[in-house]
Amino acid sequence: MRRAGLEFVADQVTKFFDTVYIRGWLRSPDDRLATVTLTGAADIQQRSTAGAEDYAGVDGAHAFQLQALLGRHFSWDLTVEFRTSRGRRVCATLQELSDDRISYYSSNSVEAAFVARVNAQPDARVLDVGGRDRSQFDRRTLFNVKEYVVLDIVPSANVDVVADAHELSRSLEPESFDFVVSSSVFEHLLMPWKVALEINRVLKPGGMAFITTAQTVGLHDMPWDFLRFSDTSWDGIFNDLTGFRIVERVMDYPMFILPFVIREIHLDTEKAAGYEMSAVVVEKIGKTELMWPVLLDDVMKTSYPPT
Repeated sequence: MRRAGLEFVADQVTKFFDTVYIRGWLRSPDDRLATVTLTGAADIQQRSTAGAEDYAGVDGAHAFQLQALLGRHFSWDLTVEFRTSRGRRVCATLQELSDDRISYYSSNSVEAAFVARVNAQPDARVLDVGGRDRSQFDRRTLFNVKEYVVLDIVPSANVDVVADAHELSRSLEPESFDFVVSSSVFEHLLMPWKVALEINRVLKPGGMAFITTAQTVGLHDMPWDFLRFSDTSWDGIFNDLTGFRIVERVMDYPMFILPFVIREIHLDTEKAAGYEMSAVVVEKIGKTELMWPVLLDDVMKTSYPPT
């Protein structure tokens, strides 16, 4: 972001229990960063480095990092204050720093482009696989189309078809949808390759799908949390044999991965990263002849948790 003639970005704004860690850069054409401080509470214990090093990959930028132990509960209104060697001062709250950094994430533009493509066809039929409004968010509000059908294995007020995603073609007409969307569902599919075959069967030729799922997040909705997906894992699910072409893929929202109990091999684990989400945009290029004649009930003896 730019304020008072200074440009700065916090690449990491992280909370771990009562500790806040912030790392990023500030750039000024004729000045250097002198101090960086977390303000907004009287009982903050902190240490920081500012301006001593150039920030790799950003020309003319000076690195900063700050670690702060909070004496009270975390607040988004806590403010980072930057001061330069020439006495210039600029501030931003933790909320502002986080929102600014997230605005640069590439997944935002990938989703926006897909939504725009769908909305450019107001007569389109869209299928939302697993679109139950469990988080009080109905994704149909993003789209302005003729028909938006929500399918989910659990009934809910916004669900139009209660069915198993592994058996889409048992409940839906073949080649009847122009687009398919699925958000935070594929990690809960026991056989996602089978669901890909089913998506192929209900999509029209040239139809497109946008899938987002988890790459690194904690276990949830147990015992129906089965898989995690990297950006390259999509090649095994959406390919020529399953009748698809991958148009775009992205992993985004970096995550630290830390052990509960540290061991020698994990001393520098914080330098590695996973990603909260993995997403792919695919296009149907033809019918698939593949079959996976296995029913979910044949291998799963529990039900998806209703909440």
